[in-house]
Amino acid sequence: MGQDRFETLRAILYEPPSEQGWQRLSRLFEGWPEDQDAALGVAYAQEVIGDWPARLRTAPLGLGFELVLYQRGDDGHQWRFGAVRRPPHPAWALVRVLDLRPLVGGLTSDDAAALGAWPWLASIHTLEAGRALAGAWGVNSDRSAEALVSSPHLDHLEILRLPHNRLGPRAAEAVARRNRFVRLRRLDLSHNPLGDLGTTYLSLTRTLGYLQALGLTAVGMRAPGARALSRAHGLRAVQTLSLSKNPIGDDGLSWLLGSPLFENLQRLDLRQTGLTQAGALMLADDARLSSLLQLDLSTAGLTRAARLAVDESPHIGDAIRWHP
Repeated sequence: MGQDRFETLRAILYEPPSEQGWQRLSRLFEGWPEDQDAALGVAYAQEVIGDWPARLRTAPLGLGFELVLYQRGDDGHQWRFGAVRRPPHPAWALVRVLDLRPLVGGLTSDDAAALGAWPWLASIHTLEAGRALAGAWGVNSDRSAEALVSSPHLDHLEILRLPHNRLGPRAAEAVARRNRFVRLRRLDLSHNPLGDLGTTYLSLTRTLGYLQALGLTAVGMRAPGARALSRAHGLRAVQTLSLSKNPIGDDGLSWLLGSPLFENLQRLDLRQTGLTQAGALMLADDARLSSLLQLDLSTAGLTRAARLAVDESPHIGDAIRWHP
């Protein structure tokens, strides 16, 4: 039986990487007794699976070996948080993505702290929170986020997605001050009420220097928050920035243009930010935006002349994408 499992393992690993292949691999290890060379199988898989995209290597909720983290709800269909008390199956070492979106009811701050204390988070490169931190409005959400991002076991985290979690300024401060996020490349805080104070905390970071993509869609930022971000020397490596659905207006844009945050930008989303003809003309005339590969703007509030000026700009004309 053990030899048959190894043959199946080899066949899966040497197929082109795919979601279906990862699911088959997960099922194989789920049914592989730990006392029958499971550790050898994992060691063999680790030598080969390094070429697989990390995004495929998601903790397979519902397949079994990670049930230390999750347990089936009373209805038999939903998933709820389970106690983190013992080591997982050895195959957990292959997992790179922890997706909390299937959780029902979310995590309390105690739950988040328990998860953060779980040492086997050290292999995780991507944490997708979904709405798992969105407990009671305000304090509870921020406390859950603080408890999770304070984990000493997330040093290898490269992607952190926390949208739609009702997070306020305190959560933004916790992320910005977390001094072990040195590998973080992508951060998404969109659709959280961070406000100008939250974006100010982010602008003061000295620990996110390698961040390449920052999502701040619909976080309640206005011109004062944009002014704070314009001084964000610790975010100058950002290449992709989403500020859509924040009413920063022309004043906010004027602060951002020429700021450290805009030094290396390649993709910028300014849809529904309250820009008028004056803002459009500022964009069209700014030679420092010539490195942009994509610029998303809304047609709303702009005259035909303003749109034409942007379209014909020698700096951004080829990058523009118009939206209603």
